[in-house]
Amino acid sequence: MKTTTDLIKQAQVVRQRLQSRKTELERELSEINRALNGHASAAGPRMRPVSRPVRQPIKLVKNQFSLRDMVLRATAKRPLTKSEILDAVQKAGYKFATNDPANSLNALLYSKDGPCKRQGEKWSPK
Repeated sequence: MKTTTDLIKQAQVVRQRLQSRKTELERELSEINRALNGHASAAGPRMRPVSRPVRQPIKLVKNQFSLRDMVLRATAKRPLTKSEILDAVQKAGYKFATNDPANSLNALLYSKDGPCKRQGEKWSPK
């Protein structure tokens, strides 16, 4: 059976190993921080910051009515295809803030609570 003195010595050895490992990890972490901050380190050459693309500002468009309202007005008289709806909405003066208006129309038509129901290739109000 181990004596109290043996257990204390064993605990001191474990503590000394842990302290040594902690010092080593702190040194590595310091090198990593210097590298990430763009400073030269003993570990290697200086790292350049990553450049990110510049985002273009969103074009804000003011429409008198929402796209939902315009689609409901376009399909009020008779069911229309998606391209017919898009043409009718644009002829009525709706301005899209995107380069792909058909995508915006599809998102509206196929949404769970969209304003229209599908009848084959044509769409009519719910």
